[in-house]
Amino acid sequence: MLVCVDGDHLAFDDGYLTGFGLARHDAFCASVDEFRAFLERRGKVSPRLWRRPAAEVVRSLFKVRFPIADLRSLSATRWPVMQVRWHVGKKRVDERCFGSAWSPRDTWAPTPDLVAAEGVFESLLRYARGAGWPVREGGWWREPLVPWEQVAHMPHDGHVYRSRSEIVLAYQNGVRGWPRVFARLRGHPIEAVPHQVALTADHVYGRFDDHVARLPRASLRGQRLLEGVRVFLFGRRTSLVLPDEERSPVLTWLERQLPRVTRRG
Repeated sequence: MLVCVDGDHLAFDDGYLTGFGLARHDAFCASVDEFRAFLERRGKVSPRLWRRPAAEVVRSLFKVRFPIADLRSLSATRWPVMQVRWHVGKKRVDERCFGSAWSPRDTWAPTPDLVAAEGVFESLLRYARGAGWPVREGGWWREPLVPWEQVAHMPHDGHVYRSRSEIVLAYQNGVRGWPRVFARLRGHPIEAVPHQVALTADHVYGRFDDHVARLPRASLRGQRLLEGVRVFLFGRRTSLVLPDEERSPVLTWLERQLPRVTRRG
């Protein structure tokens, strides 16, 4: 995803620039000079490209470009989508949503492309607020980032973490066997799928291939019910995938903590 401030204009593109390879480009550029430097870092740029006025270059490469004075609102909607509205003429308002919304049905955890788009839009929103542009509050931008915190041991390993023992309320094994293999083949990021989970009053601990990490239970905000698994969502975009087992004490504890509404798919 590319966003460029072109003087008194704002330009957007999905990042697949014609003539610059098949890879997607992700960046927020506060000026055309920054955009030019970004392209030069990504690869060779023909000198002929910049013999034309900068406005023509950006207009030829970006799919959407409009005067900043016509901007009506920037809104963070479903993560990591950015909704942009601007005036076209005196009576009509155009609206576009940039980026693709993440769905746990597609991938159990966000992909690098989605995280890159998030970074671009965060930079845009910070710049817009500093410049006094119309930014709507709320949406995913106001949800806190809650990454997995690496720790030394699982709480039931007989160790005391930070000189304070946490009482384990429940254990559960993670997704195993063929479902885990198929998840890898379908491109599901496995960092959301621990081999084993331990639940305490304050945290969810997960044992992964080469480390142990935990999430604060207070950041749990929802779940998705998929075929054979449940995807629990923490903070803005962190996920925990567990097998959908009957009479699982971990699932029971987490469900009690959830809001009433649970989405499927």
